[in-house]
Amino acid sequence: MGAYLNKPITEKVSECGGNDRISYAATSMQGWRINQEDAHNCIVNYDGDSSFFAVYDGHGGSEVARYSAHHLPDMLKRNNSWFSGNYVKAMQDTFLELDELLRTEAVMKELKRIAGSVEPKHEELSDDDEDKQTLYEEAGMPIETILERYGIVLHREQNGKQSIIDLNELRTQLEQQGGGEEQVQKMEQFEKKIQENGLNVLEQERNWKDQNGDAVIDKEVKARKNQLRKTEEKAVEGRTKKRMSELSPSLLRAKRTKSSNDIEEGTLESQSNDTSPSRSAVDKSEERIQDERCETAEIAGESEEANSEPEVAGTAEISTTTQSIDSGDTDECAPPGKNPHPSATSDGQITFSSDSESVDEDYNADEEMSEGEEEEEMDDEEIDAEQAYSCPSGDTPGEDSGTTACVVVVFKDKVVVSNAGDSRAVMCRNGVAVELSIDHKPEDDIERRRIETAGGEISMDGRVNGGLNLSRALGDHFYKKNASLPLKEQMISALPDVKQYKILQDDEFIIIACDGIWNSLTSQEAVDFVRRKINDGVSLKDICEQVCDHCLSPNTAGDGTGCDNMTIIIVQILRSASLSQKLATPSSS
Repeated sequence: MGAYLNKPITEKVSECGGNDRISYAATSMQGWRINQEDAHNCIVNYDGDSSFFAVYDGHGGSEVARYSAHHLPDMLKRNNSWFSGNYVKAMQDTFLELDELLRTEAVMKELKRIAGSVEPKHEELSDDDEDKQTLYEEAGMPIETILERYGIVLHREQNGKQSIIDLNELRTQLEQQGGGEEQVQKMEQFEKKIQENGLNVLEQERNWKDQNGDAVIDKEVKARKNQLRKTEEKAVEGRTKKRMSELSPSLLRAKRTKSSNDIEEGTLESQSNDTSPSRSAVDKSEERIQDERCETAEIAGESEEANSEPEVAGTAEISTTTQSIDSGDTDECAPPGKNPHPSATSDGQITFSSDSESVDEDYNADEEMSEGEEEEEMDDEEIDAEQAYSCPSGDTPGEDSGTTACVVVVFKDKVVVSNAGDSRAVMCRNGVAVELSIDHKPEDDIERRRIETAGGEISMDGRVNGGLNLSRALGDHFYKKNASLPLKEQMISALPDVKQYKILQDDEFIIIACDGIWNSLTSQEAVDFVRRKINDGVSLKDICEQVCDHCLSPNTAGDGTGCDNMTIIIVQILRSASLSQKLATPSSS
C-alpha cells in the first residue's frame, strides 16, 4: 500500500532464544516503507510445554498489528476451548473475539493512541509523498502560478496569442551563446520580477525584449517547438499522472459526494457563465491537471507546424471544463465536437451539450431522455463507481487498517498453525518445504464466493472493491459492514484456517514470515537458503538478517517486490539425536 522512502532503512531488530525443545531467532526490517507496520511474538515458555510464535503484517498502519501482538496470546490462553484441548475452535474463537473488540469504542481509542505514536518524520518522506503534498498545495493555485513554479511563464503577444517561455532554458541559452554579463544580469532581474509579481511583468518583459532585440526570445520560442512536448510532460504529466492515479479512489468518492450534494440542493451553476461551482481543492486540482494535459496535446500538435508559434489551447483563455470521472470516461483529451461536457441549467438540472455548435439533422425528440431517466442513469453510474472504487479513507484505525496473523504454537509432539491473510508458515522436512498455512487471496474460489455474497467485487488486479489485496485479516472493518452477516462471513473475514501437524523425525525447522519475504522467495527457496546457512554453522539470528538483506530490492522501480516491510522467524526443532549430522546430509530434492 503504497509509499516508499528515498532510501531503505536496513537497521534490523532481532532477537533469539530457546529451551530444551526449540531454538529460535526473529528479525524485522522496515526496508523501503514509510513505517514499519509489522509486529511479531516469540514466547518460548507459553503455556505448559508449548511455545508461541506469530507474525502480524499490518496494512494501513501498524496499530492493529501491534495491538494484536500484545493481546492475542493472552486471549488464546484464556479461551475455554484451549483448556479442553480443542485448539482449532480456540484459535477460531480467539481471532473472531479479537476482531470484534477492534471495533469497540475503548479499543478504537487505544488504536488511535498507537497510531499517533508512529507518525513518520517529514524528512523521511519519499519523492512520491512530497509530490502528494505538493498536489494539495497546488490545488488552489491559478494555472499561471503553477507553471511559474517550474520556471515557465505565459507570454501574451500583441496579437492575443500566448507563447511559453521557459526561464531556465532561456537563461542557459543566454550563457551558452555568450550573451554577456549585462544580459545575464537583466535576465536575473526579469526572473526576480516574475517571482515577486507573477505575470504582472509583461510590460517589463516587453521592454527588456525591445532593448536586447527580438532574436533572443524569438529563437527561444522556435527552439521550444521541438522540445515543447517533453517540457510539458515533465511539468505536468511527470509530476501529476502518478499522483492522480494513486489518489483517484479517494478523489472519486469526494467528487461523487460533492456532485450528489450539489444536484440535490440545486446549487450547480452553469460553467459557461461568470461563476463556476464551488468545489474542493482536490477536485479543482484534478480538473486543472486534465486541462493541462489536453492543452499539452494541442500545443504539441501545433509545434510541428513549420510557421506557427506554440500556444496554450490555441487561445489566451485557460479552459475550466470539468471532465466527469463519475461516468467512467477515459477520453481525457477528446477532440472538439466529440466529447460532450456536463453543464447546468438555471433550474439546477444537469444537461449535456457538445462543444460543436452544429445541429444533428437526424435528431429525434422521442429519443431524448426524460429528466427522470437521465437522473436515474447518473445515479446508477455513481453507484457503480462507488462500488468499483470503494476503499478506506485511511482516517480511522481498525476501520481503515488491519493486519494478517500467522500463529504457530509448537508442542512437544505437534504444531498448531492458525492463519488469516497472506503471511505464511513453512516446515522444512528433510530439506523439502511443507507449507503449513495457505495464503488467503481474493481471487481464490472460496474467498471469491464469500466476498461476492457479502456484496463485494474483485478487481482485475485481485483487489477487494479496488482496495485490499488480501481476503482475510483482523481489523479492516470498512469491509465488514453488511448488517445481515456475521463477522466471519464479511468481505474481509478474520476467521482463520487452523491446522494441526504431528512433528515427524525428519522435521528440522519452521519459517514464519510476512509476504515481504514470500514475495521474493518461494517456500522451497527460503528453506534451501536457511538450511544451507545452518549447515555452514551460521547462527539463526544472522540467518534471519541475511534473509532480509537477500530479499531487499535495490530500488523501487519494479513491481514492489523487495520493497515491503520484512519479518521472519525461524524455529529450529531440537532433539537428542545429532541434529547437526542430519542437517549435513544434502537433500535429495
